[in-house]
Amino acid sequence: MNHRPSKPSESQNLLSDILGEAEKSKVKLTPEIDRYIRSHLEAAQEKLERGEKLTHADLAFMEKAREMIELERFKQVELAPQYGKRLETLATFDFIESPKNPVIKGIDKKKYPAPTLEQIMAKVTPEKAELIKKYIKKPLLLIVPFAMPLKTIKTRAGQKKGRLDQKPVSGGASYINSDLPNLGKGESKLFYFPENYDQAAHGGLSKSEVLESETHNAFPGWQVLVVDGTETVPKDTLNKLPHTLKAEFDALGLGGLTPEDWLTLHIEGALKGIPFDDARSHSINWNLASYEEGGCVPNAHWETEWAYLSGDSPEDRGPSAGARRAVRL
Repeated sequence: MNHRPSKPSESQNLLSDILGEAEKSKVKLTPEIDRYIRSHLEAAQEKLERGEKLTHADLAFMEKAREMIELERFKQVELAPQYGKRLETLATFDFIESPKNPVIKGIDKKKYPAPTLEQIMAKVTPEKAELIKKYIKKPLLLIVPFAMPLKTIKTRAGQKKGRLDQKPVSGGASYINSDLPNLGKGESKLFYFPENYDQAAHGGLSKSEVLESETHNAFPGWQVLVVDGTETVPKDTLNKLPHTLKAEFDALGLGGLTPEDWLTLHIEGALKGIPFDDARSHSINWNLASYEEGGCVPNAHWETEWAYLSGDSPEDRGPSAGARRAVRL
């Protein structure tokens, strides 16, 4: 069905409507969105001035414009304000010197500056935003200093800072020194982003390999992801095998956490005095994006006075063990 505005200036009314929606959503239009909207309105205006009718196809850009505004609203209102807070937390726990100088030293002795807000927001595609809105509960942006030695991350995350009176990070994790040059007796290698939990063909990468990977190193030296920000793991993930959870996450285009990710999440809870994954609240998180050489999937939780890192067989499950979903940017 054709649609014809009552007068030529109606195309300007359409612009006002769109701009009004953006203002109501507290969104500042990017130059790209502004050009997109104005170019289509100009085309519509020219058609009206020629005395032609506007069709639904002519006005279809309205829906596209609204989608673009909604994506910007999500980025500008929900995610962007978290960026500065994450850098402040990293500075509080001595991962970086300050939010103004967010640089870390990696296992390769290289220095890695944290990604900028603009770089991170550029990775929030419509597809990833949709995944976050659909599957991630209380979206929490994490900026993870991945290139640092896991042992260093563990030590700094266990400091008595913030409002959680904690002891150093503890646990029976034999993979803590995994990314250091030499492993001691009883220590094992940790791999990241495994394809499965098969000891012979897991397809995972060492930290050094991740740092050289085009696929898994979008922000050199850092991992940026949006995770479930609830205090406990989602209830629908409890009492499932890591195999099952990974398959479910993979099918939806989601990921899990690494020990580095979880420790970065932990310091947010430590800062506020409310621990994530408190065992007393029946919450243990499988860190599904990692796999221990000895055949275990790492897990983590809060244990009364300290954060606890460990690992168990991918054939294990329990009523308190589940997994936080993540979307990597």
